[in-house]
Amino acid sequence: YDTISTNTFSGLVRPALGTTAAAHADGTNVVDANNFINWGFAPADTEPVIVSAGARIWTQDNFGEDLVFNIKDDKIFFWQKDYGVGQRAWSLANLDGASETPTVARQILVSDQSRHVIAFGTNPIGSDKQDLMLVRFGDAESLTEFNPLTTNSAGDLRLGTGSEIIGALQTRQEILIWTDAALYSMRFVGAPFVFGLETLATGTTIQSMKAAASQNDVVYWMGDNRFQYYDGAVHTLDCTVIEDVFSDVNLARKDVFFAATNAEFNEVTWWYCTANSADVNRYVTYNTVDKAWTFGDLARTAWVDRLGRDFPIAASPNDKRLYEHDNGQDDGENDTALAAFVESSDILMGQGETFQSLRKLLPDMSFNGSESATPSATLTLKSRNFPGADFNNSRANAVNATQTVDVQQFTEQSDLRLRGRSVALRVESDQSGTQWRLGVPIIEVRPDGRR
Repeated sequence: YDTISTNTFSGLVRPALGTTAAAHADGTNVVDANNFINWGFAPADTEPVIVSAGARIWTQDNFGEDLVFNIKDDKIFFWQKDYGVGQRAWSLANLDGASETPTVARQILVSDQSRHVIAFGTNPIGSDKQDLMLVRFGDAESLTEFNPLTTNSAGDLRLGTGSEIIGALQTRQEILIWTDAALYSMRFVGAPFVFGLETLATGTTIQSMKAAASQNDVVYWMGDNRFQYYDGAVHTLDCTVIEDVFSDVNLARKDVFFAATNAEFNEVTWWYCTANSADVNRYVTYNTVDKAWTFGDLARTAWVDRLGRDFPIAASPNDKRLYEHDNGQDDGENDTALAAFVESSDILMGQGETFQSLRKLLPDMSFNGSESATPSATLTLKSRNFPGADFNNSRANAVNATQTVDVQQFTEQSDLRLRGRSVALRVESDQSGTQWRLGVPIIEVRPDGRR
C-alpha cells in the first residue's frame, strides 16, 4: 500500500511473501507485510527479553536427539525432534513441570558425562537478574528441574575471579570456563557436590565465547594479544604472525570472532574482523603438528569440520551460501583460480661484510592432485643487502610439471645470478586446477665480494 488514512488503504497490492490474495471484511485486523512472520522468523513474544549490547550469538547442545539452545544473554529454548522442523522451540521456563528453570543465560551446554543441562552467566533462584559469574545446573537427565533438593542433583557454582563469564567449552574430561580474568576447570565429581571447580590460570583472557576449539584433546584459544593452549596446563603459543593479526583487528566486534578445526590437516583457525571491517573477513591458522602459522583474507561466519562428511562446511556472509572447503583447487565462490602464495622471511647467508652469490636453484616441488594437465608455479628468490631495505634484485623461475598417472616430470634446476647478505623465497601460482606442495629447495651459494 502507499498510504493509510484512518482505516483506508491506498494502492493496496496482494499477495506478499508467497501468500494467496484474499479479501478482508470491513473491520478485520490486517498485518503489515513488513511485519509478516515467515517460516524461520521469530514471532513476537510476551515474555520479557534481555537486550544484549553484543552480537546476537547462539549456542546449542544435544539433549539426546533433541536440542537445547539459547541466545547470548537471553532466554533458553528446547526443540524436540519428534515434532519435526515445522515445530518451533519452546522456552525452557515454559515447559510443563519447570521448577526454578533459568530464564536467561550467556551460554548453555549439556554435560557429556552426567547429562546435566548447565547454564553459564545465568539468573539465581528467586531472581530474574542475570549474574554473569553464576553457573547453574539442573537435575541429571532433566530439562525442567533446577531447584536444588536432597532428592536431586541440581545446584549452582559461583566463580570468584573476574567480573563475567566469557564462554565455556566441553572437552573429553572436563568443561573449561573462561572469565575475563581467569580459566576454570569444571568436573563432574558425583554426590554430594556433583560438580567441582578448579582455577587453572589467572590473568588469562579470551576474545569471545566461540574463540576456543579442541584439537586432539588440546584446547587452543585466541586471547588478548596472544594465542594460548591447554593440555593439562596453560601455555602461550609462539606465534610468528602475531603482529600481523593484532595490529589489524577490530576489537569492538570481537563477539563474532570464532575458532574452527580442520582435523585432516591438524589445523586450528581463528576467523576475525580487521580494523576497517565490522564483519569477519580474515583468518589465521595454526598447524598443531608442523607448528606453522598462515593467514589470509576470507569471509566466513560459521564452520563445521567434516566429521562424517567428505569436506568441512563453512558459511559465507557475502552471498549467504554454504561452501565445501578443501574440495578442488579453485575458488568455488566465483569459479576462478586461487591466487596462492607462500613466502619465507629473510634467510641470512653471511655475517657482517660477507656477501654470497647464488648460482643455481634445485626446486623441490610436487604437483600431485592437480586437475590441470600441465600445472605450474613460479618460484622467486629475492636478495637483500640490509635488513629492512628494498630487495635489490630478484629472479623468478617457472616450475612446470607434466603428469601421467602416478609419474611426474618437472623442472630439475634453474640457473641464477643473485648476490646479497640474505635471500627470501616465494612460491606462487594463479593457474586453474593447480595444487602444489613445496619440499626442501636447494640453492647453490658461493662467497662473493662487495662489488
